[in-house]
Amino acid sequence: SRTQELVRAFWGKPMPNGMVIQIEPGTPLPAQHPAFGRGMEGGQPTAYICQAGNCSVGITTATALADALTLPPQMRGQQQQVRAT
Repeated sequence: SRTQELVRAFWGKPMPNGMVIQIEPGTPLPAQHPAFGRGMEGGQPTAYICQAGNCSVGITTATALADALTLPPQMRGQQQQVRAT
């Protein structure tokens, strides 16, 4: 499944402090989570790279996620980063 492809892409990169939170569609994240209010994009499983209270835009393909994870941490989603409020 596409969800498993995203998970494999994440775990295929060295992420010593990384974690995956997998939730069912329509299940909200807690208000204090940086990805609160976000969800699936275009009806597809979606990954967000969150760090220091900010999250990237949604990533819906394993290739795009793997590419984003090869960037230095401070540059992941830098141009597309938005502040979660």
